Amino acid sequence: MDSSVYFGPLSLIPAIIVFAFALYTKKTFEALLLGAITAYIMVFKGAFLSNAIDVMYSILANADTQWVFLVCGLFGFLLAMLEKSHGSFAFASVMNKYFKSKKATLVASIFLGLIIFIDDYLSVLTVGSSVRPVADKKRIPRESLAFIAQGTAAPICLLAPVSTWAVFWAGIYGNQVEWQPLGDGMSLFTKSIPFVFYSYAILIVMFLFALGKLPLIGSMKSAHLRVENGGKTYSEASEKYNTEPEDMINDEIDVRGFLNFLIPIGVLIGVSVWKSDLLIAVIIAIVVCIIMYLPTKIMSFDTISSCFVKGFETMLPMFFIVFGAFFFQDAAAKVGLTAYVVDSVKPLMSSHWLPAITFAVISLIAFITGSNWGGPAVVVPMVAPLCAAVSANPLLTLGAISSASGFGAHSAIFADNTVLASTATKLDNTDHAFSQLPYTLIAFAIAFIAFVIMGYIL
Repeated sequence: MDSSVYFGPLSLIPAIIVFAFALYTKKTFEALLLGAITAYIMVFKGAFLSNAIDVMYSILANADTQWVFLVCGLFGFLLAMLEKSHGSFAFASVMNKYFKSKKATLVASIFLGLIIFIDDYLSVLTVGSSVRPVADKKRIPRESLAFIAQGTAAPICLLAPVSTWAVFWAGIYGNQVEWQPLGDGMSLFTKSIPFVFYSYAILIVMFLFALGKLPLIGSMKSAHLRVENGGKTYSEASEKYNTEPEDMINDEIDVRGFLNFLIPIGVLIGVSVWKSDLLIAVIIAIVVCIIMYLPTKIMSFDTISSCFVKGFETMLPMFFIVFGAFFFQDAAAKVGLTAYVVDSVKPLMSSHWLPAITFAVISLIAFITGSNWGGPAVVVPMVAPLCAAVSANPLLTLGAISSASGFGAHSAIFADNTVLASTATKLDNTDHAFSQLPYTLIAFAIAFIAFVIMGYIL
């Protein structure tokens, strides 16, 4: 049987099952698994199990999967060492001293995320883990911090011509024949930055949120009420991620401890910029930690070894969800979900509306599949000829594509960025995903309106 079948509107069934199950049970990996298996049953009937197992093997053997596992596991190792050396808490003590209020802490977190623009993984893990003790001290719900940590990751990377996202999209854009007369891939990406409206919109939303100028909505409101009524900064569902007591932040600044944090993180960021490879950067940062901590007896070899195990163990739930997302992405492709969504909106395409519709469609695909790059990248070869055929503004259309990938990375319930933000803040993934969703949708609406207006102006 053909491994890719067009089911029309029935292709939405697996996605509906995923979201309904995740919403009802608050279980992310199990929802992805159920949705994927449903899709395989639709396509392969009685032979679904053998085909599903083959896909699992291919995902585990894929270099991208292995890279994610290594980067996240080693990052967990690095964070475990920073915590055990008290470096994270020394950094938190500095933030606690100079940023007195909840608003100031959240605004400072935004600026910290803006500084770490080179890679989304690096940004979300650094901001989430380093600011978490401060947020707890200030009685800020972890849902608020997770929203900020994730919002300053992928969306901000899309505004920097020197980031992992820039490299990826430059490669995709440069391969489209219709756009090649406008310049090479990196030139196209750079020229489209002024039109990445979602990134600007979510930045505005985050600042307004941090300053208390936006109303608390849905589960974010519930989280704030929980804390105001004397509850913990995380929900009962997140208890399992917070079984070990964390060190209290000292009022006095520990200079040595602060350097134990600052130097490895500085090396991590510096090597990331230099080598453009987060895996190499995190390995070198780990080596720097060992060189700093072992001879000075800050940590013993046994402690470092236990941090290695703990780091990978901490990241294991995240890896399962990312694996499940890859599994579901393959299943969604096999039932023709992307093709159905694109074909459904083709009659609506015009020069004025193409950028806005492109933004909406790719955002929907990224949100459903949890794919920040894969899903949107599949649609680009379909959008490029359409853009040329209806004479739509190419740079505005490129901005729409980039914006949609940023929205997916920020809002999808099981996107890797969402899971990383939950992991870094030790928060249940569904608690985080659903609490931030109203705010990402506000930014989505602002961006969509901007694409409609600019579609008529340009």
